[in-house]
Amino acid sequence: MSFKYENTTLYEKDDIIITEYHYPEIPFLDNLEYEDNTICFTADKMMLAMASKINYVNDDGSINVNNIKSENLIDTLLMIAETNKKTYLEGVENEDIIKATIFCDKRDLTKMYYKLLINEDFTYKQLYEYIITAYSRIEDDYGYDILSNGMEYCINKDKSIKEDIISSISNYANNDKIITYRGVHKFGRNEDGLSYTLDKKVAEFFAKRWNSEGIVNTYEIDINDILAFIDEGEKEIISKKAKLLKV
Repeated sequence: MSFKYENTTLYEKDDIIITEYHYPEIPFLDNLEYEDNTICFTADKMMLAMASKINYVNDDGSINVNNIKSENLIDTLLMIAETNKKTYLEGVENEDIIKATIFCDKRDLTKMYYKLLINEDFTYKQLYEYIITAYSRIEDDYGYDILSNGMEYCINKDKSIKEDIISSISNYANNDKIITYRGVHKFGRNEDGLSYTLDKKVAEFFAKRWNSEGIVNTYEIDINDILAFIDEGEKEIISKKAKLLKV
């Protein structure tokens, strides 16, 4: 099974693009993507078909492709976009970046980060808040790299972000160093990555999940090299400069 996909532009006008993505081997990932200068979001075709009362399925159970690409579907997606834009603008007005992007699916979060960066509707501290939320939600290695770079960018632009990070982690530090853990198993990522935890039991869970005989590695990180500390649930530390310890 592969994640290869085909994409077709269904609509392009006034800086608005609607694209259909089709995954031949994994059809349940099929989706439509709306994008303009301000927002982007994906939508499930079945839900849109229901919303616009399109005859999505033929009598024999096959997909009615012609109806899926009908103008009714495009109109519905444009209508949803207008609603999402209002949500975004309300978030901008209230300086609430999470509310402004609440319509984003996991697939949209990384691309939306670029739009937030370019549009400059929020401060760097607010953008950093969005990045942390997005990082916690996505499940894509490519997205982790982009968002960790975004953390670094915001920290360099607003020194108070680094001060907040150090303040939040200082109780766990010894001479500006903290000990963290990372669970590694044969189905997962490399030994070194971006995400670590202060809780060894959390690392053990990731090492053993999916019936894998994984291991837990121990790392030392300087508090000045921490890009984020998510002090809830997994007690996650994000850093590009963790030192693997031989223990």
